Amino acid sequence: MASGIRLRKLQAHMGYEFADIDHLRQALTAADAVEENHDGNRRLAQLGDTMIQGVLVDKAYAEGASRSKISIKWEKVERLFTNQGAASNFIKCTATKKHRAARATDLGIDACITYSPRQQDQPPSTTVLSLAVSAIVGASWIDCRRDFKVLRQVVEYLW
Repeated sequence: MASGIRLRKLQAHMGYEFADIDHLRQALTAADAVEENHDGNRRLAQLGDTMIQGVLVDKAYAEGASRSKISIKWEKVERLFTNQGAASNFIKCTATKKHRAARATDLGIDACITYSPRQQDQPPSTTVLSLAVSAIVGASWIDCRRDFKVLRQVVEYLW
C-alpha cells in the first residue's frame, strides 16, 4: 500500500485532492492484491476508460472537429493539448495499454500501486500499470461527484 506521502504527492501533481482517499487507494489496488476485493481496480478502470473517451470527444467537439475526427477508437485517439486551440492541431498518439503503462511509470504511479503477492518480486506488468491509470480517472469521476471540469483536468494530467 502506498504511503500517505506518495498519495499526497500524486494528488498534488494531478491538481486534484480526493475528498475520500479510499477512492484513490482502490484505484491503485491491483487485482488479487487484497483478499476481500479479487477484482481490485478493474471496475474503476472500466469506468475510467469510458470517461477518458468522453473527455477526448468533448475536447474535439468543442474545437470544431469533424464527425470523422471525433469518432474515437481506443487504439488510436487524439492527444489533448490544452495550449492548442484548433482541432486540426491535435496530435495523434497511440493510447494502447503500453502508452498508459508508460504514463504510469513516468508519473510515479507505479510506486503507489498495491500489487498482488504473486507480482511482488517482478516488474509491474503493462496491464497492471494501464489499469491503474484508467482506474484513477474512474475514481476521480466518482470522488468529484461527476464534475466534468475536474475530470478533464485529471485526464489532461494523466494523458
